Amino acid sequence: MSGIQYSVRAQVVDIRRHLPDPGSTFFVDTNVWWWFTYSRASEGDRPPLYYQLHYYPNFIKKILGSKGKLCRSDLSLSELTSLIERNELDIYNNENGLDLGLKQFRHEYPDARNDVIDQIVTSWCQVTGMSDPIPFTMDSSFTDAAIKRFETQSLDGYDLFIIESLIRSGQPLNIITDDGDYCTIEEITLYTANKSVIECAREQGKLISA
Repeated sequence: MSGIQYSVRAQVVDIRRHLPDPGSTFFVDTNVWWWFTYSRASEGDRPPLYYQLHYYPNFIKKILGSKGKLCRSDLSLSELTSLIERNELDIYNNENGLDLGLKQFRHEYPDARNDVIDQIVTSWCQVTGMSDPIPFTMDSSFTDAAIKRFETQSLDGYDLFIIESLIRSGQPLNIITDDGDYCTIEEITLYTANKSVIECAREQGKLISA
Protein backbone atom coordinates (compact mmCIF):
# COMPACT_ATOMS: atom_id res chain seq x y z
CA MET A 1 0.00 0.00 0.00
CA SER A 2 1.30 3.46 -0.88
CA GLY A 3 0.43 6.96 0.34
CA ILE A 4 -0.82 8.14 3.73
CA GLN A 5 -1.80 5.41 6.18
CA TYR A 6 -5.23 6.54 7.36
CA SER A 7 -7.19 5.05 10.22
CA VAL A 8 -10.53 4.78 8.44
CA ARG A 9 -13.74 5.12 10.45
CA ALA A 10 -16.06 6.35 7.70
CA GLN A 11 -17.77 4.14 5.16
CA VAL A 12 -15.96 4.85 1.87
CA VAL A 13 -17.32 4.78 -1.69
CA ASP A 14 -15.04 4.87 -4.74
CA ILE A 15 -16.70 7.40 -7.08
CA ARG A 16 -14.66 6.14 -10.02
CA ARG A 17 -16.90 3.06 -10.09
CA HIS A 18 -20.11 4.31 -8.48
CA LEU A 19 -23.42 5.50 -9.88
CA PRO A 20 -25.35 7.70 -7.41
CA ASP A 21 -28.82 6.56 -6.49
CA PRO A 22 -31.53 8.76 -8.06
CA GLY A 23 -32.66 11.55 -5.75
CA SER A 24 -29.81 11.13 -3.26
CA THR A 25 -28.44 14.07 -1.24
CA PHE A 26 -24.73 14.86 -1.08
CA PHE A 27 -22.62 17.48 0.65
CA VAL A 28 -19.86 18.89 -1.58
CA ASP A 29 -16.57 19.93 0.01
CA THR A 30 -14.68 23.07 -1.03
CA ASN A 31 -11.99 21.28 -3.04
CA VAL A 32 -14.62 19.77 -5.34
CA TRP A 33 -16.31 23.15 -5.86
CA TRP A 34 -12.87 24.55 -6.73
CA TRP A 35 -12.32 22.02 -9.51
CA PHE A 36 -15.91 22.14 -10.76
CA THR A 37 -16.57 25.90 -10.88
CA TYR A 38 -13.21 27.67 -11.23
CA SER A 39 -12.07 27.54 -14.86
CA ARG A 40 -8.41 28.51 -14.19
CA ALA A 41 -7.61 25.91 -11.54
CA SER A 42 -5.05 24.21 -13.81
CA GLU A 43 -3.14 27.40 -14.66
CA GLY A 44 -1.45 28.12 -11.32
CA ASP A 45 1.68 26.75 -9.67
CA ARG A 46 -0.22 23.98 -7.84
CA PRO A 47 -2.52 22.53 -10.50
CA PRO A 48 -4.94 19.74 -9.62
CA LEU A 49 -4.12 16.22 -10.70
CA TYR A 50 -5.87 14.63 -13.65
CA TYR A 51 -8.08 12.39 -11.52
CA GLN A 52 -9.27 15.38 -9.48
CA LEU A 53 -10.38 17.29 -12.56
CA HIS A 54 -11.92 14.20 -14.13
CA TYR A 55 -13.71 12.11 -11.52
CA TYR A 56 -15.16 14.74 -9.20
CA PRO A 57 -16.82 16.97 -11.83
CA ASN A 58 -18.11 13.86 -13.58
CA PHE A 59 -19.62 12.57 -10.35
CA ILE A 60 -21.32 15.92 -9.71
CA LYS A 61 -22.79 15.77 -13.21
CA LYS A 62 -24.07 12.24 -12.55
CA ILE A 63 -25.80 13.40 -9.36
CA LEU A 64 -27.47 16.31 -11.12
CA GLY A 65 -28.44 14.05 -14.01
CA SER A 66 -30.14 11.63 -11.61
CA LYS A 67 -32.13 14.45 -9.94
CA GLY A 68 -29.98 14.31 -6.83
CA LYS A 69 -29.52 17.18 -4.39
CA LEU A 70 -26.25 18.98 -3.69
CA CYS A 71 -25.59 20.80 -0.40
CA ARG A 72 -22.91 23.32 0.53
CA SER A 73 -21.56 25.09 3.56
CA ASP A 74 -21.41 28.86 3.18
CA LEU A 75 -18.19 28.55 5.18
CA SER A 76 -16.73 27.26 1.91
CA LEU A 77 -16.80 30.77 0.48
CA SER A 78 -13.90 31.76 2.73
CA GLU A 79 -11.77 28.80 1.70
CA LEU A 80 -12.71 29.07 -1.98
CA THR A 81 -11.87 32.79 -2.00
CA SER A 82 -8.41 32.08 -0.59
CA LEU A 83 -7.74 29.34 -3.15
CA ILE A 84 -8.79 31.48 -6.10
CA GLU A 85 -6.90 34.56 -4.96
CA ARG A 86 -3.69 32.58 -4.45
CA ASN A 87 -4.06 30.89 -7.83
CA GLU A 88 -4.74 34.19 -9.60
CA LEU A 89 -1.56 35.57 -8.00
CA ASP A 90 0.44 32.63 -9.38
CA ILE A 91 -1.01 33.18 -12.84
CA TYR A 92 -0.34 36.94 -12.76
CA ASN A 93 3.25 36.49 -11.59
CA ASN A 94 3.94 33.86 -14.26
CA GLU A 95 2.38 35.89 -17.07
CA ASN A 96 4.26 39.08 -16.14
CA GLY A 97 7.59 37.74 -14.89
CA LEU A 98 6.94 39.09 -11.39
CA ASP A 99 7.33 37.77 -7.85
CA LEU A 100 4.60 39.67 -6.03
CA GLY A 101 3.45 38.73 -2.57
CA LEU A 102 -0.22 38.33 -1.80
CA LYS A 103 -0.58 41.65 0.07
CA GLN A 104 1.15 43.62 -2.68
CA PHE A 105 -0.96 41.91 -5.34
CA ARG A 106 -4.13 42.66 -3.38
CA HIS A 107 -3.47 46.35 -2.71
CA GLU A 108 -1.30 47.68 -5.55
CA TYR A 109 -2.80 46.09 -8.67
CA PRO A 110 -6.45 47.19 -8.86
CA ASP A 111 -7.11 45.82 -12.36
CA ALA A 112 -5.82 42.40 -11.35
CA ARG A 113 -7.85 42.66 -8.14
CA ASN A 114 -10.99 43.22 -10.18
CA ASP A 115 -10.20 40.08 -12.18
CA VAL A 116 -9.85 38.12 -8.92
CA ILE A 117 -13.22 39.39 -7.73
CA ASP A 118 -14.84 38.44 -11.04
CA GLN A 119 -13.44 34.91 -10.78
CA ILE A 120 -14.67 34.50 -7.21
CA VAL A 121 -18.14 35.86 -7.97
CA THR A 122 -18.46 33.65 -11.05
CA SER A 123 -17.40 30.56 -9.13
CA TRP A 124 -19.60 31.23 -6.11
CA CYS A 125 -22.65 31.99 -8.26
CA GLN A 126 -22.27 28.54 -9.80
CA VAL A 127 -21.99 26.96 -6.36
CA THR A 128 -25.11 28.68 -5.02
CA GLY A 129 -27.00 28.03 -8.24
CA MET A 130 -26.70 24.26 -8.00
CA SER A 131 -26.71 23.63 -4.22
CA ASP A 132 -28.68 24.28 -1.04
CA PRO A 133 -27.00 25.75 2.05
CA ILE A 134 -26.55 23.85 5.30
CA PRO A 135 -27.78 26.20 8.05
CA PHE A 136 -25.71 26.68 11.18
CA THR A 137 -25.50 28.98 14.17
CA MET A 138 -22.05 29.84 15.45
CA ASP A 139 -22.39 29.95 19.24
CA SER A 140 -20.43 28.62 22.20
CA SER A 141 -22.09 25.19 22.10
CA PHE A 142 -21.13 24.89 18.44
CA THR A 143 -17.48 25.82 18.99
CA ASP A 144 -17.25 23.64 22.13
CA ALA A 145 -18.49 20.65 20.13
CA ALA A 146 -16.01 21.40 17.34
CA ILE A 147 -13.11 21.53 19.79
CA LYS A 148 -14.16 18.23 21.34
CA ARG A 149 -14.27 16.66 17.88
CA PHE A 150 -10.74 17.97 17.25
CA GLU A 151 -9.53 15.77 20.12
CA THR A 152 -10.61 12.55 18.39
CA GLN A 153 -10.61 13.27 14.64
CA SER A 154 -7.78 14.54 12.43
CA LEU A 155 -9.49 17.60 10.94
CA ASP A 156 -8.53 21.22 10.36
CA GLY A 157 -10.56 24.22 11.52
CA TYR A 158 -12.70 24.54 8.39
CA ASP A 159 -13.62 20.87 8.47
CA LEU A 160 -14.45 20.87 12.17
CA PHE A 161 -17.08 23.56 11.62
CA ILE A 162 -18.43 21.95 8.47
CA ILE A 163 -18.87 18.53 10.07
CA GLU A 164 -20.51 19.96 13.16
CA SER A 165 -22.95 21.98 11.05
CA LEU A 166 -23.77 18.91 8.92
CA ILE A 167 -24.49 16.74 11.95
CA ARG A 168 -26.74 19.40 13.46
CA SER A 169 -28.60 19.93 10.18
CA GLY A 170 -29.98 16.39 10.02
CA GLN A 171 -29.00 16.07 6.35
CA PRO A 172 -27.67 12.71 5.08
CA LEU A 173 -23.96 12.59 5.84
CA ASN A 174 -22.85 11.73 2.30
CA ILE A 175 -19.73 13.82 1.69
CA ILE A 176 -17.90 14.25 -1.62
CA THR A 177 -14.28 15.24 -1.09
CA ASP A 178 -10.69 14.42 -1.97
CA ASP A 179 -9.61 15.37 1.55
CA GLY A 180 -8.46 12.21 3.29
CA ASP A 181 -8.98 13.70 6.75
CA TYR A 182 -12.70 13.06 6.39
CA CYS A 183 -12.20 9.30 6.43
CA THR A 184 -11.52 9.53 10.18
CA ILE A 185 -15.16 10.53 10.87
CA GLU A 186 -17.25 7.54 11.88
CA GLU A 187 -20.66 9.14 11.24
CA ILE A 188 -20.23 9.78 7.51
CA THR A 189 -20.18 8.03 4.16
CA LEU A 190 -17.24 9.39 2.17
CA TYR A 191 -17.46 9.58 -1.61
CA THR A 192 -13.95 9.98 -2.99
CA ALA A 193 -11.42 9.19 -5.70
CA ASN A 194 -8.48 9.58 -3.29
CA LYS A 195 -6.42 6.45 -3.90
CA SER A 196 -4.75 6.40 -0.48
CA VAL A 197 -8.12 6.58 1.28
CA ILE A 198 -9.61 3.92 -0.98
CA GLU A 199 -6.67 1.54 -0.43
CA CYS A 200 -6.81 2.02 3.35
CA ALA A 201 -10.58 1.56 3.39
CA ARG A 202 -10.26 -1.67 1.41
CA GLU A 203 -7.60 -3.02 3.79
CA GLN A 204 -9.66 -2.05 6.85
CA GLY A 205 -13.01 -3.36 5.57
CA LYS A 206 -14.55 0.11 5.18
CA LEU A 207 -14.91 0.19 1.39
CA ILE A 208 -18.49 -0.14 0.17
CA SER A 209 -18.83 -2.04 -3.10
CA ALA A 210 -20.52 -0.09 -5.90
